[in-house]
Amino acid sequence: MNRLLNVENQVDKRANTFHTLATTLLFLAMYEGTKVHRKEDGRLLLFRPEQNVIRMKFGAERMCMPSPSIDKFVDAVKQTVLANKRRVPPSGKGSLYIRPLLMGSGQILGLGAAPEYTFLVYVSPVGNYFKEG
Repeated sequence: MNRLLNVENQVDKRANTFHTLATTLLFLAMYEGTKVHRKEDGRLLLFRPEQNVIRMKFGAERMCMPSPSIDKFVDAVKQTVLANKRRVPPSGKGSLYIRPLLMGSGQILGLGAAPEYTFLVYVSPVGNYFKEG
């Protein structure tokens, strides 16, 4: 499921398109990463999303970028996970990697703030890096 949200948490009608002058292509972007694990009883455990948004908000402030509120960030992560829960591997077989991304998506060539920003969350199932899980 693909869904692009702007910083105000509204669905972006231009999903999956970027202008060649999008500021994210000129390095105005930041991302976080976390995981969801499936327990043996089937429950999904999300690892500390509040810490991710705190780091993102700190970075966004330093880069003069707007950022989603803690509640909007966590809600977007949870909605994305729930929409993709069938992709979470079974217990002990891996996890669902979550990549929240905040980027300048407005058109500009040169120094300065982007005229618009996009916050999105995408996920991908991943295997275990170590034998123990």
